[in-house]
Amino acid sequence: MRLIPQPVKLEMLEGCLQAKAFAVSADDEKILAFAGQFSGGEAKLVFRKAEFPQAESYTVTVNAEGIEVTYSDLEAAFRACTTLKQILAQTAGEIPYLCIEDYPAIKNRGYMLDISRGRVPKLSYLKKLVDQLADLRYNQFQLYIESLVYEYKGLEQYLVGRDVLTCAEIQELDAYCKERFIDLVPNQNSLGHMQPWIEVPDFAHLGIDRDDEWPTTTINPLDPGSLELVERIYAGMMDAYTSKFMNVGMDEPFELGKGQTREKCEQVGIGTVYTEYLNKIIALAKRHGKTPMFWDDVVIRHPEQLDQIDKDAIFLDWGYEEEKPMERHCRELSDRGLRYYICPGDSMWRSFTGRSMNAMRNITTCADVAKRYKAEGLLMTNWGNLGHAAFPVFEQIPMIFAAVAAWEQDEQGYSAALRDRERRIQDALYYADRYYYGCKGEISMADIVFRMGNYYQLQSQYYWNETEICYLIRVGETPNAAKVAASKRVAAYMEGLKAELAAVEADETALQEAAVDCDLVIFFANWFAGNKNEAERQRLLAEYERLWLRDNFRQGVEILQEEIQKLS
Repeated sequence: MRLIPQPVKLEMLEGCLQAKAFAVSADDEKILAFAGQFSGGEAKLVFRKAEFPQAESYTVTVNAEGIEVTYSDLEAAFRACTTLKQILAQTAGEIPYLCIEDYPAIKNRGYMLDISRGRVPKLSYLKKLVDQLADLRYNQFQLYIESLVYEYKGLEQYLVGRDVLTCAEIQELDAYCKERFIDLVPNQNSLGHMQPWIEVPDFAHLGIDRDDEWPTTTINPLDPGSLELVERIYAGMMDAYTSKFMNVGMDEPFELGKGQTREKCEQVGIGTVYTEYLNKIIALAKRHGKTPMFWDDVVIRHPEQLDQIDKDAIFLDWGYEEEKPMERHCRELSDRGLRYYICPGDSMWRSFTGRSMNAMRNITTCADVAKRYKAEGLLMTNWGNLGHAAFPVFEQIPMIFAAVAAWEQDEQGYSAALRDRERRIQDALYYADRYYYGCKGEISMADIVFRMGNYYQLQSQYYWNETEICYLIRVGETPNAAKVAASKRVAAYMEGLKAELAAVEADETALQEAAVDCDLVIFFANWFAGNKNEAERQRLLAEYERLWLRDNFRQGVEILQEEIQKLS
C-alpha cells in the first residue's frame, strides 16, 4: 500500500475486505456531502468523531466489519477521504485489513499561483486546480495579483478591454474552496510590483522616479495618494473573499530610496519609511476584517524594525534557491515571538520546464526549518516571471512534493530531511504518473518531465532564479563560446528526452504541454547555438497559443510571443 503523503502510522494486517462501494454513515451529516463518493455498496463505512490532541487528526481501520474512520474535526474527516480514495484506487475491490493514524506536521499549507505576469486562468481551470490541492491536503490557496486582472468594484473604467476574473467568479471559487476545506486568501500587492497601476495615467504621478530608462514599479509611500489608491483597490475586491486573512504583498520595492523618497530615506532610513507605510497597510487590511500577511524581504534586512510591526501581522519569509539558508530568519522571527510562514518556490519561472532539483532542495530546506521552528505555515509559490511559460504539466511534481513535505512528520534535523527528500521525490513522481498524467504503460512520464526540468544543470554558469537560456532571452545578450557550447549540450539533452516522451502512454493534454515546452527549450538552445529555424519559430508560436487558450484568457500570451519574435 503506497499512500502519499505517508501517514504517521500504517499497520498492514492479515486479511482483506471485499468491497468497492459502501453504505456510508456518519455522526455528522455534513460528512455525507464529501463521503458520498464512496456510496453504493453494502459494506460499512462509518465516520465517528473522537478526541485527538492535534487538529486534522484521523484514523482509518479496515477489518471484516468494514471501514471505520475516527476524526477530530470535519477537516480531518475530509483528509481521511483523500486517503480512502488512494486506498480504493490501488485495491480493485480487495482492501487489505489495516490501521492508519495520521495528522499534519504544519498547520497551514498554502499554494500561491501568480495570475498577473502571464497566465490568467479561467474559472474552470482554477476549480480543477483546487481539486488537486484538496487531494494533496493543502488548506490555503492564493491568487497573486499585481496587475489589473480582477473586476475591482469602483475601478471599472480602468479595466476596459482587459481579461479579468469577475467578482462573481471569485465568489464562486471561494465557495468551491470552502467545500474542500481550503481557505481562498486574497493576495494583492500594495507597494512594489505596482507598475500596471502606475501605467494608468490617473495614477502615474504615484510612481517613484528613477534615474534610468527603466519603468518604475513602486508607488511612493510618502504620497497620501498611494494609500488612497490601495484603499480603493482593497475596497474593490474584499467582497469576493470570506477568508480572515489577506496577503498585502509589500515585496521588492526596488525604487524605495530613490526619486521622491531619497531625502526622507536618507534622513530616517529605508527601513523606517518602509515600516511606517507597512503599518498603515496592515491597519487598512484589519479594517476590512483581515489578518494581514506580507513578504518580509525588506524588514528582514532591517532587523531593528521587526519590533515596530503590528504583532498580528504574519511575516512571509521567502527564498527560492537550492540550499537557501532560511534557518537564521526562522530563529530570529521565532525568538521574537512573531507569526510567520516559510515560502519556497517551484522554480517554474524563467525556465520553460522548471529547475527540478533546485525546487526539491529549496522545498526541503523550507519545510525542514518550518517544522523545527514551528512556523505557522508553509506557502508554496508559483510565480509567472517571463510570461509563465511553463505549462501546468511541469508544475505538478513540485506541488506534490511540497504538499508531502508539509504534511509528513519528520525526524528533527536537516540530515534527516535530506534522507527523506529522495524518497519524497519518488513518491511525487509516482503520484503524478498515477493521478495526474494518467500513465498507462510502463514508462514513467513523471520521470521524463522531472529530467526535462534539470536542463539548467548543463548551462555554463549558475543563474539566480532562472536558466541560462531564459537569461539570454531576457537580456538580449549575444552568447559567448561557453554559452554556445552549453546551448548545444542542452539541445542534445532535450532532444533525447523528447524521443523518450514519444513512447509514453498518458493523458494527451499532459503530453502536448510537455512536448511544446520541451520544443521551446530546444528551439532557443539551437538558436543561441547558431542554428536558427524560422519555420519552427512560427510553429511554436501557434502551438503555444493553442494550448494557452484552452485554460487561460488570451491576456498574457503575448509576453513569450514577443520574446520569440524579438529574436533575430
